[in-house]
Amino acid sequence: MRREAQAASIAAVAFLPMALATGDMIRHVGLHPPVIGHASIPWESFNDSQLEPRLLSHLLFDSSNVRVLGGLYVGPLALLGILLCIVAYHRGDGLTRFLILTFASMALYFLMAGFGTHFGVAFLHFHIPLLNRIREAARYLVIFTTLTALLAGLGLQIIVDVARGKLELSSGWRRYFWISTAVGLFVFLLALAIDRHERMTGWLVLAILPLAWFLLPSASSWRSRVVGAGLLLLACLASVLSPPETLPFFVSEYLSADNLASHRVLRRIAQLPDIAKYRVVVLDTAFRPATWGNNASFYGIHTFYLMLTPQPRAQFQEMFDEQAVNLRKLRGAKYFVCGQDAKPADPKAQLLFTESGYRVYEVPDAMEPYTLVHAIRLFPNEGRFRAQLTQGFDYQYIAALKKSTGETTPPLLQAIEKTGSATPTPGDLLEPIFRTPNVFGVLANSTEPGLLILNERWSRDWHARVNSRPANVLRANFTQPAVALPAGRNFVEFEYKPVLFWCLLILQRITFLLLLLVATWKLFTNWNCSQPTSAAADP
Repeated sequence: MRREAQAASIAAVAFLPMALATGDMIRHVGLHPPVIGHASIPWESFNDSQLEPRLLSHLLFDSSNVRVLGGLYVGPLALLGILLCIVAYHRGDGLTRFLILTFASMALYFLMAGFGTHFGVAFLHFHIPLLNRIREAARYLVIFTTLTALLAGLGLQIIVDVARGKLELSSGWRRYFWISTAVGLFVFLLALAIDRHERMTGWLVLAILPLAWFLLPSASSWRSRVVGAGLLLLACLASVLSPPETLPFFVSEYLSADNLASHRVLRRIAQLPDIAKYRVVVLDTAFRPATWGNNASFYGIHTFYLMLTPQPRAQFQEMFDEQAVNLRKLRGAKYFVCGQDAKPADPKAQLLFTESGYRVYEVPDAMEPYTLVHAIRLFPNEGRFRAQLTQGFDYQYIAALKKSTGETTPPLLQAIEKTGSATPTPGDLLEPIFRTPNVFGVLANSTEPGLLILNERWSRDWHARVNSRPANVLRANFTQPAVALPAGRNFVEFEYKPVLFWCLLILQRITFLLLLLVATWKLFTNWNCSQPTSAAADP
């Protein structure tokens, strides 16, 4: 659960940019119809994976058959810690009591939320902003188990303090302490007795106790050694009762015939000398293209397919538009993987090889990562351009731009429009200098002004520098970032940088730094105040 908390804190700066971009997104909600933009999840799609009240017993006992995204099981040792939290609350200061009450009330609330409509919490969440976007009720159990672990830690600390003699309990609280311990031990033994997934090999974890004993740091008292050994024993017993749940490799979906076939095909494609420059299209009805795209990412192969939600709606619509052959090639699709009776619609496609029942085709005129053109053609809208692209558009030497209304055309674009030629220009040089996930650098040299196109998907967050000076990023072919270049030698840098996200990220780092400085100052002042004052000197 610590990973979920870390992910939430790291992703917090992306919340506002993501919320602003949601209007252009599509979100998939399992087998239900997708949600477009800021629309709410329909009620009939809102309660996937909610738990039933009869599963409450799995809080303490075997939960292997409760397969939901959140975690329900906390175990007998957590129960013991919760019971001892009452002692911690009684003996604690104001801050400790506040934390215990807050954690306990929140844990109970999110436990009830995991059961969706059964305890009525789902009816409340459906009308609360942000919470009405969480369709799996069991997701709330992630927060429940995290808070329960914190409460259990506060309670189990009582055992440590009592064992080390730091805490003296009255007769009544001492009786409660031993009753709680007995209840926890009884539930532990009961769980061992009814656990249907118990294996004798689970007890092998106790073999690390002798080794761990010698690794314990040396302590000044025998009580500290006993406490350390006791904590190790508790950790081992917890592992015996609830060992990490793993599936044997032989039941993995990786070993399915379709998945192995895709990997064999992708391994051969990855050996092509120019595969890093182009994209791969998949025409297959037996194995999902999105899974092909996921597997291709392990080989450094670029495709059009994503297994993400939410994602830009326009990108999702283009993802499976296999009829737009020229658009595919404009976006750099050179290789086509075809299964069954599928075949590329491009008549220029040539069979490259066959592997595991799949045929891989190659087309000769896919657009490269960088293209320098010297001719511009204006279109009133994207629909007109797509229609022309389907009929035939020489994207290798001409760039399509949207016709501006009431705006002054920059002088450099005017020069390209007047003197531009839709033919190869002798002496043009494009030399990639570096490429990182977010920054691309290329050296361009030409005797004529032109438009340098980066074959990546267009976004307003693309920024460019020409010879270290900021440059205006144009939307070439209605789908690619580009910059206008004067004649001569130019060094161009394209950078994908969401400005709002970066500002919030800097603000987050500054906040962390201020918190660290405040904590350091607080520790220093407390330490300084705790130092004994020197006796006044005799006159």
